[in-house]
Amino acid sequence: AILSFDWFRLFLWLLPKHAPDFFPPSPHMQVHFPTTNGPWATGDGMKMAMAIGAGSIDMDKVQIHPTGFLDPADLAAPAKTLCGEMMRGVGGVLLTPEGKRFVNELLPRDQVVAAELESGSSEFVLLLNQPMAAEAGKHIEHYLRKDLMVTLDGTHSLARWMLANAEGADGETAEQAAARAAAVDAGAALALEATINATLADYNAAAEAGVDAFGKTAFRHAPISPEERPLYAGRIVPVLHYTMGGIRMGADGAVLRDDGSVIPGLHAAGEVTGGVHGNNRLGGNSLLDCTVFGSIVGNKLAAEIPRRRAAAALVAGLGAEEEGSAGLTRNRGATSPASGPPHAPPLPNPPESSYSYYCGESQARTSASEAAPAPVLAAGPSHCPDALLEIFRKSCWAALHAHHVA
Repeated sequence: AILSFDWFRLFLWLLPKHAPDFFPPSPHMQVHFPTTNGPWATGDGMKMAMAIGAGSIDMDKVQIHPTGFLDPADLAAPAKTLCGEMMRGVGGVLLTPEGKRFVNELLPRDQVVAAELESGSSEFVLLLNQPMAAEAGKHIEHYLRKDLMVTLDGTHSLARWMLANAEGADGETAEQAAARAAAVDAGAALALEATINATLADYNAAAEAGVDAFGKTAFRHAPISPEERPLYAGRIVPVLHYTMGGIRMGADGAVLRDDGSVIPGLHAAGEVTGGVHGNNRLGGNSLLDCTVFGSIVGNKLAAEIPRRRAAAALVAGLGAEEEGSAGLTRNRGATSPASGPPHAPPLPNPPESSYSYYCGESQARTSASEAAPAPVLAAGPSHCPDALLEIFRKSCWAALHAHHVA
C-alpha cells in the first residue's frame, strides 16, 4: 500500500502536540498565526500510519509563509489565500503600515518571516507597479477578482487606503471602504504619502546602484514611480503553510518504525512523509517531493509484480493439482486428470478511480479487480489537493506502465 496524504492542520491533534510553540498558553488553544490550509488538512495519513507503529521525524519543523492575503470581507478568517512567491519575484515590495521597507523581499521564506516578526507590525502591504502586474498576469487578475488586491492612483491614494485599513471594520463592502478612505485625516495621509515616496526614492536609487541596505541585488521592473497609475496593493500577513515533518521513510519510500525497521508492504510519498526538506522547504519542492518519491515507490512496486504473479500462479497450480488428484481418486475410470494450472490473472489497466481515497473517518473505495495483485494507492487531501493527488497518482501508474504491467 502507498500512503500519500496531507500534512497536519491547526487546532487539531498533531500541531499542538508536536509544535506547541505556535500556540500561546490558553485553554482555548488559539493559534498565533492563520493558515493557508483548509479543514480537510487533518493529518489522517500520519495518524493512521503512527497507529500501526510508523515512526515520525521533524514533526516540530513547521513553515510559516511570509505572505497570506487578508480578505477585507473576513479579516478574522483562520484560513487565508496564499500570496505566492511570484508576486515578490516580479518585483513586488513589502511595506510596513508606516510605509517603510524592512527586508530583502527575495530572501527565503523563513528569513522574510523573521523580518516581519522583528518589525513589530501585525500586517504589511505588498506593492507592485504596472510592469510587475503585467508579468504576474493571471495571478493579479485572480487576486483582483477575489478583492484581495486593489488598484490605486499613485501613492496619494495608497496612503489613504493604508490609513483606512488601520481603522477598517470586518466585512466592509468595497463602497464602504472607499468612502472611509476618502474621509481619512488629510494631514495623516500627507505624512504617510511623504514616507512612502521617500521609501520608493531609496528603493529606486538602490536599483540603480545594484544593491540596497538589506542586501537585495535584483530589482525587477524598478523604478516604482509615486505618480504611477495604477499601483497594485494587497494586505499581507504571515501564515502557517506547511510542515517539513511526517512519517519516517527510507530512500525507497518504505515506511520505517522509530527503530529503523521496515513495516512490511507499507510505503509513503509526498507530504505525509518527513525528513526530505530539512528545517525549511523551498518553494515548489512539495510538488517535486510527490513526483520523485511517487515514481520511486511506483517503480519499486512495479518490479514486484512479476514475483507476485509467479507466486499467484504457483498457488493456483498447486490448488489445481490437488483438485485433479481428488478427481482421479473419485473417478478411477477417467482417462485424464483435471486440467492444469491456469495462468495468473492479468493486471488490469487502472481506471481514473483506481486508488483508495480516505478523508477523515469516512472512506470510499473503488477497485479495478479484487483478484489483481496490483498495489493499492491510498491518497488523501493536501494543501493543494487536486494537483498533488493527480501528480502522485500519475507518477505511480506511469512507473507501472513503464514496466508493462498495467
